[in-house]
Amino acid sequence: MQRALELAAQARGRTSPNPMVGAVIIDEQGNCLAEGYHHRAGEAHGEIDALRKVNGKAEGAILYVNLEPCCHVGRTGPCTEAVIHSGIKHVVVGIQDPNPKVNGQGIAQLRDAGIKVTVGVLERGCHSLNLPYFTYIQQHRPMVSLKVAMSMDARIATRTGDARWLSGKEARRWAHQMRDQVDAILVGANTVIADNPALNVRHVEGQDPLRFVLDSHLRTPLDAQLYQPPLASGTCVCTLESTTHPKAQKLQEQGVSLLSLPADSQGHVDIQALLQQLHRQEIQQLLVEGGGTVHGNFLQARLVDRIYLVLTPWLVGADGRPAFRFTGPALLADAMQLKEMTTKPLGADILLEATPQWPESSGKER
Repeated sequence: MQRALELAAQARGRTSPNPMVGAVIIDEQGNCLAEGYHHRAGEAHGEIDALRKVNGKAEGAILYVNLEPCCHVGRTGPCTEAVIHSGIKHVVVGIQDPNPKVNGQGIAQLRDAGIKVTVGVLERGCHSLNLPYFTYIQQHRPMVSLKVAMSMDARIATRTGDARWLSGKEARRWAHQMRDQVDAILVGANTVIADNPALNVRHVEGQDPLRFVLDSHLRTPLDAQLYQPPLASGTCVCTLESTTHPKAQKLQEQGVSLLSLPADSQGHVDIQALLQQLHRQEIQQLLVEGGGTVHGNFLQARLVDRIYLVLTPWLVGADGRPAFRFTGPALLADAMQLKEMTTKPLGADILLEATPQWPESSGKER
């Protein structure tokens, strides 16, 4: 199963909106007959990729797969039928697929065909690998990762907005690897105005994510990098303004997409509505790299699944631009905590990865 996970991970960032799936076929003596994985959406699933290497026949063999085999027709045919016809006698499944089109039905179909099925091997690792997929299916929105490069005193720029270069080369390279592995990236209007970013993949080989700009009232300049070819065609501005607004029409003439969304209680683009729209567009992973206000809005809305903090060896001062802008609680017991923290060095910087956890009840009740 560990090998199946390693195979599946080779397609990180390429299978959306599908899950990452690896498969290993062994004989009764434990010898590996074939391996495979789902390379990208629209291509063969992991089980099929492995079975093709034995011409679809594996009489008496055991199949290890990190996710329940599908039993419905999507972009490809059902994997369960191929497994049944192959002669495999035992399927070891890492975790059940929460997709309503599967959700135990694939396992049942295999068992009905007389195949032994074992479920729950390395289940935690299987869930972790496909956390974006599980979030996408179960919460009907993309998995949201928040990436912030900040000083040791939690500032993303000086008081004048200067931030180049807060993080070092190794950290910037890692950030571009992250961009390659997600479907879309999002920033706020202030980031576009202050930094004029490209939001593409540069320091590594990879594919550019789709680019979204939160610009409630179309404040960003028409000559921003994101709005010029070739970046314009993969950029979408999320706004409260109508698509018939004069500036909106100019952006569309330049090749930029416009997404008109409802307002939240603060008069900004409703990010919950935005995430629902991204789900409809089959976007499974969203990387938020916006400024402090955008970070704060996502955190207060409890719409962040994973946080990546690049801690840099600078002290900017109290008047620097804060990494997070939101109104904090009166009691520490009501504050968000970071759980499941891991750290690793990135040159002179430190990457801290964590899962945010919000209190279930008010500190007053404690």
